[in-house]
Amino acid sequence: MCYIHYHLFYNNILENLGFNLILTKGGKEPAIKNLETLKNYAEFCKDKNIKIIAGKGIDSNNYMNICEQTGINQVHGTKIVGLLE
Repeated sequence: MCYIHYHLFYNNILENLGFNLILTKGGKEPAIKNLETLKNYAEFCKDKNIKIIAGKGIDSNNYMNICEQTGINQVHGTKIVGLLE
């Protein structure tokens, strides 16, 4: 398996291609298990024109904790708003 250090990835690929949003769970597990990595991504990107969107396993019970622990203010999840009737 090949790993690319995220600093190189963000600096050399994403900025050059013009991406400004990245949807990620921060690792192999759901986002709630990758809070430190997501926080590192958010810190790295805070002065760049790139926003991190946390996703995978986010619901109405854990999204606030994820945002508070990582500094990310955008999340993606099909269960955030609860069940629609």
